Amino acid sequence: MKCFKARNLPDDVDHTLGGSLQAWFMNYLRGLSRVQRRLGQRLIESIADDGKQYLAIQVKGCRGTLYFPRNVPVGALLITLPEQLYSWHWHYYQIPQTRVHPDDTVFDCGSAEGAFAFVNQHLGCRIHAFEPLPAFVDGLKRTFAENPKVEVVSAALAEKPGLAYLHEEGMSSFLTAEKTGKQVAVESIDHYCFERHIPLSYLKADLEGFEMSMLRGAAESIRTYKPRIAITTYHKPEDPVEISRWLKKIHPGYRMLLKGVNRTHGNPVMLHAW
Repeated sequence: MKCFKARNLPDDVDHTLGGSLQAWFMNYLRGLSRVQRRLGQRLIESIADDGKQYLAIQVKGCRGTLYFPRNVPVGALLITLPEQLYSWHWHYYQIPQTRVHPDDTVFDCGSAEGAFAFVNQHLGCRIHAFEPLPAFVDGLKRTFAENPKVEVVSAALAEKPGLAYLHEEGMSSFLTAEKTGKQVAVESIDHYCFERHIPLSYLKADLEGFEMSMLRGAAESIRTYKPRIAITTYHKPEDPVEISRWLKKIHPGYRMLLKGVNRTHGNPVMLHAW
């Protein structure tokens, strides 16, 4: 189902509501908190308290245990899981053009509790999970302790390496210039890739409005490797146009699709590039 194209987008960027009328209706229902929680609850096999400040969660159809911080409302996870596992979801990263492949080197930018990496680790791909929030970092290390192909990177992502402050709001934590008391390391994708000789092939990102800053710090990697990209575009009004035009400038060979409609201001929810 196609919808109107935002002004100033590159001519060959499509904008779709994300499939059938049924998919649109399901996304509409998803906006109701009760429906959101019910969808997430269907995906959870069991939840147990591990006695070490984490909930040990078994997800239907997924091997292993996902460790989720007890001090973060579990309702946030009930919203996140459908984003990873229901293909009709506007926040779903893996449309046919941007699926994760077994031989991929994946950068999970803004990994949070690690649901994206968790549901894809079975493919055997190598995953670098970037996350600055200490509670999530510790949980990620426990979740992927037995998988040497998942590397947890305790850092935020921006244009340049350095230090920044973190405004903590659980799933919605973000970087800030204000001295909040929680200083975190900042990495850039270019610095990380070229220092370690990593050929990036897949880039997933949800960075609470810092998507463009991360991309600027990934310009050479994107130009060199042309990774498949699935990135959120609903946090800032200018992001759909700015991100799509910037990617086209960095690598003119990209094909792109904008998907979904944010309920708050009408922005597309996700940009896919391949």
